[in-house]
Amino acid sequence: MTKAPPKPGLPLFLPVEIPATWTPEQAVAVFDLITEIRDRIWDQYNVQIQLELETRLLPND
Repeated sequence: MTKAPPKPGLPLFLPVEIPATWTPEQAVAVFDLITEIRDRIWDQYNVQIQLELETRLLPND
């Protein structure tokens, strides 16, 4: 039996393992990087993000 070819696109989730061996300085560096990425995404897409979040909060009639 042959396997089906993989579907294109990203998987539904991307597992991320956080090492337990980071120094406090390494943890802060990663935290700062994630914060910078988040801020840049917000600067670019804040209106769309707000609209999407509002849509998610509306009751499903």
